[in-house]
Parts: sequence; structure tokens; C-alpha cells
Amino acid sequence: MLIWEFSVNDWKIEPLSVNPSIGVSAETLVECGAKVYDLIVNGEAYRLLSAVFLHAGIIHFIFNMLALFSIGAVLERVFGGFKVLVIFIVSGVFSTAVSAIFLPYQVMVGASGAILGLLGGVWADLLQNWSLKQRPWVSIIVLFTITAVNLLLGLMPYLDNFAHMGGLVMGFFCSLPLLVMRAETAHGKLVAVSVRQRILQALGLVTSIALLVAALVVLFGSEEDSVNEWCSWCSNLSCVEFPKGDPLWRCDECSQAGFEAVVGGDGSVALTCPDSTHVQVAAGGCNYASSDELTQCCIANCL
Repeated sequence: MLIWEFSVNDWKIEPLSVNPSIGVSAETLVECGAKVYDLIVNGEAYRLLSAVFLHAGIIHFIFNMLALFSIGAVLERVFGGFKVLVIFIVSGVFSTAVSAIFLPYQVMVGASGAILGLLGGVWADLLQNWSLKQRPWVSIIVLFTITAVNLLLGLMPYLDNFAHMGGLVMGFFCSLPLLVMRAETAHGKLVAVSVRQRILQALGLVTSIALLVAALVVLFGSEEDSVNEWCSWCSNLSCVEFPKGDPLWRCDECSQAGFEAVVGGDGSVALTCPDSTHVQVAAGGCNYASSDELTQCCIANCL
């Protein structure tokens, strides 16, 4: 898919200032099937899945593949490729839907949500098959550390923590019905699946279906960015400015989702805001000597 992206981008690598992942333009990603809220809810629902198989660039692709093979291989050896594929796809679709609900203005690509779904599958495997695991408490410490690091990294800019969290949660619940191991007797006969495992299977199946249906209903049944009306603090789950006062990065929509600014000959500035609305700023209303000043202009007039 990455090779196809470069072909659509006329085999050009964008400057690092445009795409630090050594990849294609945002316009090319959109053309190839990236997550774009307006397009998803207006007839292009396939983007819920296609975005999972796209990558922002070479660096993004390498890190995703390393994570996929390190986590996915563990599950595939025990439970088979088909079950891992189901978890990957379901988690990927759900994570894209959650991202579209909470971050409708940001273009999103990548398998991070689906890979976190596989990490959720490792959690489910540990819970379902606790009695068959060697040193399960050690596994909990390792899993907790890996999960915490991934979610903390998601608080940095340009990383979609809503996709991460959505994939992790869906991966956990949809794995409960799938990742069940049976103990063996001393004579090598398989022991029947326990009542506890059956209960967890039912819980996982019902919850994963309910979560997926709820996400799709909210995505296709509510207005764009309506989530901010009842959860104004939710954006803090995906990006936190650090340190306070003079942060290394900013989390406002102008800095994260992007905007367009055209400076007129008279010094006026025509802004296309992150939500696609247009604002005309009179001469003297904005400083535009640098990209940082234009971002401040966007913040002052669009948000």
C-alpha cells in the first residue's frame, strides 16, 4: 500500500516540514482512503477500514510493522492467523470510528489502533487462560508497562490516542470469545471449557457488538464535532500541552488539524479554518511573518 501511495504522489517524497515520516502529502492520503469525517458520513464508509492499511510514510510504516510482528506473532503462533486477522480488522474499524467521532477534523491513517487491538487481545488471552499461564503476574506487569507507554505517547501531537484507546478496548472484548485455550489432563485429553471462560466469552461477544454498533450510530447519526458539546475535556485524552506556560507542542485544532491562509496584497488574510469555514481577517488583524504567527491568527479567529 505504501508503494501505491508513492505512485499516486507521483513518486515524490514530501519535505520533512510537511511530512516528518518521509512520505506523501495529506492530499494523497485522502485520495488513497484516509480517515476524513465528511467523506465517511457521506457515502465513503470504506474509509473506516482503508485508513488502517495506509501509512503516513516510511518511518510510520517501519514502526507499525515492528509492532505488528512483535505482538501479532505471539497470538498467531497459539491461536492461528484467522483469529488474529479478525481481531485486527474489527479493532481497526472501531478505532477509526472512534477517531472520527472525537477528532473529526484530523486526517488519520495507520494500523496503530488495530495493533493496540492485538495488545488488547494479549490482555484477553491472559484473563481467559490465567490458569494455563506461567508466571501470569509477571505478564501483567509487562503488559501494563507496554500499555501505559503507548497511551502516554498518545498524548503527544500527531498521535491519535482515541484510535489507540478504541483499538485497545475493542481488541480486548472481541478477543474474549476467540482466544480460549483448554487444559490437558495427565493423559493428554483436553478438559472442557470452564463456566468462567464461557461467561467471559459471552461478555466479550455482547460488549464488542454493543460498542461497535454504538460507535457507528454516533458517527453516522450525530453532527460533526457534537461530542465536544457534552465532553469538552475529551480532547485532553489525545493531546496534552507540555510543559505548561511555554509548551513544546500545542494541542489546539489549528496546530493539529491544520488550516489554510492566503495573504492578500492589501495585507488581509483569508483563512480556511479546521472545520472548513472561511474567515476574512482585515489588514492589520493578523501577523503573518511566520507559520507560528499564522497559527495564532487561526486560533484567534477560528476557535
